[in-house]
Amino acid sequence: MKYLLLLRPYAICAAAALVALTGCGGGSGSASVQSSDPTQASAIPDVLPSVPTVPEVPPTPLAVPEVLPPTQLTIPAYKALRSRTVVIGSPVPDVATMAALTAGNHHLAVVQLKASLAGGTINLAVAPPLTYAVLRSLGAAASGDSLAEISRSFDLAPTPFVASQQTSRVASQLWADRGRQFRAEFLSATDTFGPWPRLAAWSADEAGFAAASAASDSAFTQSLAAASGLSIDWFGAQTNIRLLMAHSLAANAGWGALVPFNGIFERAPNDLVLLPLLRLTAGVTRYAGADFTADLLAGGDLHLMTLRPASGTLTDFAATRLEPALAEAVQALLSGGAAPAAGEMLLPRADISLALQADGPLRRAGVAQVYDEVLANLPGLDGLGGTYVQTASPAAALHIAADGLSFQAADALAFTFSPRNLHGPTNGSSAGDVFTLGNAFPLGTCVWPATDLRSFFLVLLDTRHWVVSFAAIQSLPGAAVAPACRFDPPLVARISP
Repeated sequence: MKYLLLLRPYAICAAAALVALTGCGGGSGSASVQSSDPTQASAIPDVLPSVPTVPEVPPTPLAVPEVLPPTQLTIPAYKALRSRTVVIGSPVPDVATMAALTAGNHHLAVVQLKASLAGGTINLAVAPPLTYAVLRSLGAAASGDSLAEISRSFDLAPTPFVASQQTSRVASQLWADRGRQFRAEFLSATDTFGPWPRLAAWSADEAGFAAASAASDSAFTQSLAAASGLSIDWFGAQTNIRLLMAHSLAANAGWGALVPFNGIFERAPNDLVLLPLLRLTAGVTRYAGADFTADLLAGGDLHLMTLRPASGTLTDFAATRLEPALAEAVQALLSGGAAPAAGEMLLPRADISLALQADGPLRRAGVAQVYDEVLANLPGLDGLGGTYVQTASPAAALHIAADGLSFQAADALAFTFSPRNLHGPTNGSSAGDVFTLGNAFPLGTCVWPATDLRSFFLVLLDTRHWVVSFAAIQSLPGAAVAPACRFDPPLVARISP
């Protein structure tokens, strides 16, 4: 299925709206809110209600500059134009449409997670809001075959309301050469203009890549590290970077009473470790599916769900059952599909590093040209072309403590100039025999202790039940746990010559 994503059409729509409403606003230099529903108050709530109460949700704001923007803008000029906006309403989809959009969000998350698992045993995560932010930026810059590769798999024209929800919680930070100009359509496509704290935040600065080493700009270096966890050195020659963009995502959930204890986590059959665990029961509800168990801790702004397959590996379960299981659990626990039952959520008390690739769905859909130094066709960036994209997604961080949980993830895009681009303005040793020890305890009887927790999925959902992050927790550090073994007769180890 195609994933709903707002790209170039939003930039065009925004630019057109800015022109059509030049009479709005009084040049006061501040934003105001005008709702399309006269019964709505001017204040915009921070927390959106869930799908059943969609009509009560205030319209998503659209930014409308007071003057027609020029085709090309520097970052400071765009920021000055951005500060002089009025806000108009955007229709909220009906309940049926929102249900379809929620299913699309779940599908994107599951497909991305399933492809990332691929039989591995590492801890990993996906974050659909980051993926949408990357796709929006690339789609706004791409043209020709590069754009066609994206549009074959992704719908490029959702409504402004949907687009704002897709990148909810994402903060975008842009850095550019001093004085370099970009297409107004591109900059507006990366910017949601939303005044709501839950919507994407946007900021931009000039870093002076060409004028001097960006690494010498301490403010830039620190802000890039804070936004994405990356160093500019990862992207190679700084003087060739036209625009560097970082997207970051942060989510937090808290809880009340819990019981800490040392428990046993099963990483794989007969691979057990002892580590600190947290047992949560207050406010936790449970749904028992045919082959999985889901426990939910609902919050005012974020819902936390664990989903544990009854047997097998996470990879096996994800292959065919994860998407319907997620839909089943959300329907039962968040949409009133079943009477709530008391549950128990077990979580490791740990700092967990999670592999994450924000543009994974794009690459797996066959999109390649935007990354090709020679073939990339990205004139939408600055009207000049000659650039291609380098990407980086540092490991996401999951912190689970006695008072709550925090999740942080980021990605970075470097729009880099190359004179080779066709669309530019110019055109082992051996250490000896290896002996294998077979079963070292062929005559003994060993009993492994019971486990408290095994590999599981951890899902963060927003108030619309859209996936903020979806993690697979498969490997945790801890003290190795050995079985209790009895040997009769005495054990004799032997290596045959």
